[in-house]
Amino acid sequence: MKKCIIFSILMIQALLTLGQDLNINHYPFYRDGLNPGSFIQAPEVNVFLLYNNEFWGFAEEPQTQIVDVSVNLNDNKLGLMVYNDIIGHDIAQNIKLRYARLFSLSDNSSFSLGLSTGAVHKRLQATKMEFEDPSDPVHMNDYAHTVLDFDFGAELQLDKLIVGLSTNHLGKPISEFDEVNPVMHYYGYAQYTIPTRTFRFKPNVLMRYWKKTFWIEAGVLAFYKDQFWLGSSYTDYHDLNFMAGMKVLKNIHFGYAFKSNMNDQILSPWNTNSHEIFLNFGFGDGSGSGKYPNSVRNMFSN
Repeated sequence: MKKCIIFSILMIQALLTLGQDLNINHYPFYRDGLNPGSFIQAPEVNVFLLYNNEFWGFAEEPQTQIVDVSVNLNDNKLGLMVYNDIIGHDIAQNIKLRYARLFSLSDNSSFSLGLSTGAVHKRLQATKMEFEDPSDPVHMNDYAHTVLDFDFGAELQLDKLIVGLSTNHLGKPISEFDEVNPVMHYYGYAQYTIPTRTFRFKPNVLMRYWKKTFWIEAGVLAFYKDQFWLGSSYTDYHDLNFMAGMKVLKNIHFGYAFKSNMNDQILSPWNTNSHEIFLNFGFGDGSGSGKYPNSVRNMFSN
């Protein structure tokens, strides 16, 4: 029991920092949330819905919901993201409008730049929290702040290789609420496509740096024809992730991910499980011509 309490305290404290930015399992399908310059989702119109539940069954389990809509017009991409992040009584909502421009380098390569701007609203429901000292004045009021938020990123798309870099939460220097402003994050990622007669394998790596903390995740996705995919990844924090998904209809894809921490220093593996699902609706040219090689739909064929 003592171990469970210690673990819960440590993980909640870590997530209060990490949870200030997207902490999802399906990042290969939603790099727009990490990099405003990404063309990972790029039919003419794309709608992405995601639900994440961290540490299923634990008290104050973190939950994240994302709604993202993007529109592409002649290599110009507009997007709107809204997400809601809940960790116990600490609630954060973020809304961002982004723009990206794609520059063709050759028939099989391109380069894109993007910028997003919006606001983060953080709310602490102190009146619902339990304090050892009932007379503590902190619990007599809820606290809320809204701060500006900016992201910038770039992505290089080659024939079989994708490389991206981004910096998120650039609003901290201009905010007077330094203690609640999201921590600046730096991202780098790469993905390579290995085609075979039956499958397309996509090994990938994601790196994140914030507050003198370095985090890395490496994995691989395997796409079978035009029907379904399987995948797995592992982080240097001992998180093991399994993914599976399928094409429901021509324009609709569904994905599920299961994650568990394998670190046995505090709890046994498989005791810290997380679940995540997404639905992606893509409308437009479904020919898989490769103009936008990283959309959820075209990941099968490019």
